[in-house]
Amino acid sequence: MKEVQRERLAVRLKDFILGAQDGIVSSLGLALGVAFATLNSRIVIISGLAGALAEFISMTAVAYTSTEAAEHYYKTEKHRKLKMPKEYKSPFESGLIVGLSNIIGSLVAIVPFFFFGLNEAIKNSVIVSAVVLFLIGVIEAKLTVGNWIKSGLKLTLIGLVAAFAGYLIGRVLGVLV
Repeated sequence: MKEVQRERLAVRLKDFILGAQDGIVSSLGLALGVAFATLNSRIVIISGLAGALAEFISMTAVAYTSTEAAEHYYKTEKHRKLKMPKEYKSPFESGLIVGLSNIIGSLVAIVPFFFFGLNEAIKNSVIVSAVVLFLIGVIEAKLTVGNWIKSGLKLTLIGLVAAFAGYLIGRVLGVLV
């Protein structure tokens, strides 16, 4: 692979992981929290889709504006001969990749609630989300210098911690509210 292609891949890998991991982790936590609080798949789907859309818009805008801000910073500091990293050269592309990977990641956690009863959907959502997070970690390690098992387990653990947090909130608030 040419050096230019490798640099571009590295920049976009960061954006892809940011969007996909955030989408899966936040939607999984939300879905489990709502599921255990309401015991209603329909409410999980509605809140999950609303959260996914809001997250898509937010993450797309954040990726765009933060990349643009960094780009502007390097342009104003050119007198110091700071070289702008390639990752800051395309705010639009960064926003697009983060946003699209985020919405796809969000759907990973929500889709099981369309096809299964509540208990099965919860199990399937956790399993599918964990597997996809693990695979994202594997891809990251294969494209970089990391250990694929360690990288996969790291992303999976992050997702399961969020799932557990959502579960706890849903259990507590489902009883108290």
